[in-house]
Amino acid sequence: MLTVGDADSQAVAVARDFMHLCATKVLAGQDEHIGNELSDLVGLSPMAEGIVTHWATGRKGRALWMVGSHLAQVEAVRTSFDVALTETNGAITG
Repeated sequence: MLTVGDADSQAVAVARDFMHLCATKVLAGQDEHIGNELSDLVGLSPMAEGIVTHWATGRKGRALWMVGSHLAQVEAVRTSFDVALTETNGAITG
């Protein structure tokens, strides 16, 4: 939320409102500062915040999924076929 505008700007208020409107949230790995902000924003428990700030940062494809009030620790596993279709880093750097 910090990157959409100045702290008290309308852009930040709109981004926060959108976050609350989403029934499904996928929280990828974040540093601890952003993890604290997410905890305040969506009410993460200390364990859920740890998943976002530690476990999810350990490898690509890891995230905390919030579906309504249900939380799930998810790791996406891609086959070689999936990688060929979805790997965008090579296109950006090459």
